Amino acid sequence: MRAVLKFWSDTTKDEVSEKAVDARITEFKMYPFAAWRLVISDTKKKLRKGEPEVVRIQRVELPKKTLVKPLSIPHHPRVVILGLMSCGIPTMVEERKCLDEVVVYPTNNCEIDYGDLLGVFEVQFVETGILKGIKSKEITNFVGYTELKEVKMVLEGYDGISRKKLSVPSFEYRMSPMAYWVPVVCDENAEVDRGEIVKLSIKNIELPPNTVVKPLCGINHALGTVVDVTGDVKLVEEEKSLNGALFAAVRSGIVEEGDLIGALNVYYVATRDKTVQFREVEQQMVSVTNFEGGKVVRKKIVTNAVGYMRSFSGYWIPVVSEEDVEVKKGEITVVKVRDIIIPEYTVVSLLHIPTHAFGCILDIRVPRPRRIEERKSISEIIFLPTADGKIETGDLLGSLSVHSVYTTWDLILFPSEPKITFDDIKRMGAFIFTE
Repeated sequence: MRAVLKFWSDTTKDEVSEKAVDARITEFKMYPFAAWRLVISDTKKKLRKGEPEVVRIQRVELPKKTLVKPLSIPHHPRVVILGLMSCGIPTMVEERKCLDEVVVYPTNNCEIDYGDLLGVFEVQFVETGILKGIKSKEITNFVGYTELKEVKMVLEGYDGISRKKLSVPSFEYRMSPMAYWVPVVCDENAEVDRGEIVKLSIKNIELPPNTVVKPLCGINHALGTVVDVTGDVKLVEEEKSLNGALFAAVRSGIVEEGDLIGALNVYYVATRDKTVQFREVEQQMVSVTNFEGGKVVRKKIVTNAVGYMRSFSGYWIPVVSEEDVEVKKGEITVVKVRDIIIPEYTVVSLLHIPTHAFGCILDIRVPRPRRIEERKSISEIIFLPTADGKIETGDLLGSLSVHSVYTTWDLILFPSEPKITFDDIKRMGAFIFTE
């Protein structure tokens, strides 16, 4: 399938260039380790609440065959990163690449400064051919590079913004195939306006140590979707508590207390060998929402956290526009895309490069929330424009990463780990933490 990749011709962002690309579904195998890199501001800039901006960052070089994704871990208190942008012409997964800009959304008025730590992104290493299981020299050099970065940690207190200088490393960590998803449930009644990202209070979510979280694609509210979460500022190795969510509204209306507004993927990671520790999670009565006849329709269901074991094999799917649509900076828009079928027993996440010249994908749009075990049909995405322009039929808007899931289990039924032996996991070719 052919598609058109659109990008800015130069740093002034006065002219958009086009490049024809082969937008095909591509299988990959992921190494059981990853690295994270820091997103550090390389500019001084005033940001206004609700107005997305493209911000220059300290350049990060990446090796071939890498996937990048922002992580929902401590970041700037007034800025959320929603997209990562390549230097110059966007490059494909198989190519060397670099990042020098990010798409940010200010949740409040602020000024970012040189050296401010804006966030963290994950670098995953993949093979599109046969996985040899041996790090290439290029990957070894990349993950072994642990230079300390001098950054300014931005903190918010009663007196406003303050900064603390820190030396922060970038490092490699190991990933477990064990994970779970947990529902994000609104804990207040709040009015939202179409096109805005607002912070909502949520039912408290306790995270075990050695975990990172990312919003789960495709669990939507009738009025929008969760793009990030907020809570304790703690290390990955520590237990954490989440009590807020950043909600992108595609329609105006009222989100009610008890509404299911999204879900989080919780992944286990470690810088040294660890045992995965699951915990019981209480069932919740929540409202699943849909938009019918011009109004929000609610249906009460019982839900809880669901554990799963994912494969390190997967594939990415290009997301290509199926309509011409004018977009305006900051006005979150639903865009029709070529039909995408997501099979049963899969988890989906966004890949954050390449990014369209006029903005980035926030989430896929699913008519009603679907379980991991269910098939999903996608014909719309939620898009955040960072500039005025026109998306045209055939434009490449982004890509989805799809991982197979071996098995799922209800966490309220198992007080510890699932009834799967280490030999079972080895036969599946998976990886697990050990004592």
